[in-house]
Amino acid sequence: MTDYSHIHPLILEKSDRSRVGKQLLAIAKDYLGEGMATAKVLDVGCAGGTITSLLAPQVGQIIGIDPDKPAIEFARHHYRRKNLRFEVADALKLPRGGERFDLVICNQVYEFVANDVKLMSEIHRVLRPGGVCLFGGRNRWTLMEAQYNLPLLSWFPPSIAQLILSIVRPGTTYVGRYRGYFSLRQLCRRFGIIDYTPIILADPEHFGFHKLARMKLLTKIGALLYGVMAPMVPNYLWILRK
Repeated sequence: MTDYSHIHPLILEKSDRSRVGKQLLAIAKDYLGEGMATAKVLDVGCAGGTITSLLAPQVGQIIGIDPDKPAIEFARHHYRRKNLRFEVADALKLPRGGERFDLVICNQVYEFVANDVKLMSEIHRVLRPGGVCLFGGRNRWTLMEAQYNLPLLSWFPPSIAQLILSIVRPGTTYVGRYRGYFSLRQLCRRFGIIDYTPIILADPEHFGFHKLARMKLLTKIGALLYGVMAPMVPNYLWILRK
């Protein structure tokens, strides 16, 4: 497997990861409340560990895992706390012992694994009863593909998307296997789904989505009409309860 941090070195960039981390933390705290302080957390696909380290002071203990060895080495070098550890591990083969978690972070991971059904099965397995997964995933049918900033790229099968990239950006490797809204709900069918996307649209500033907060008319319309517009939203943030 090619190390993803070599393909997209921006995942090791701290400022953008900190912004995302603060947003995820706000959602987790909003849902878990006081339970956040003692939560045992697993961050699946932690990359360079910036988000994991940002969550660490707010939880009981946290483990960040990623198959990308250079990214994990980066995380171990830059972030150290007694309640924090990083491990090189495959999201499709989570720890097989009796370890169970109150919260699993799975943000923008399903798109980049070989078997997303196996991924969600593994997350379900390692959650304690009543535990939750904070799941973030992009919509296949978005107008602008987020990794490469090319319009409609995610609409194509991966082989065609790679062909397009090889023409537009020679030497670039395409990674990404996206699902649409209804397919994502099917992927997460073993969980109770609490869709935080319309909640965030109703009060983006509270959750740290400052850029979105400036689009006041768009967010108001999105929150009011989310039931109709959900299949077209570019990105979803869900709480998945076991």
